[in-house]
Amino acid sequence: MKYLRSPTELTSFNVYLSNVSLQWTICVKYLGVLIDNRLDWSSHVQLIKRKLYASNMLFVAIYVLLRWLNLGSFIVTYNIALFQGYSQ
Repeated sequence: MKYLRSPTELTSFNVYLSNVSLQWTICVKYLGVLIDNRLDWSSHVQLIKRKLYASNMLFVAIYVLLRWLNLGSFIVTYNIALFQGYSQ
């Protein structure tokens, strides 16, 4: 096992698989989980946090929009317009 003193040493370290040099990367996605070069979960946790924040903001926007439209009166108006022709 080779221990590295600094990240710059890692660029000179080559790994071959079937006579093909593998490219060094900071983070790789494997089975849907992001694993970085330090075997740390921080990159995966950051990705999940961003996705949850985005979906949460979507629900907040829908909630604000529905409160602004006053959904109850919107449904009543829609039903009156829809079924008005059937009552005659």
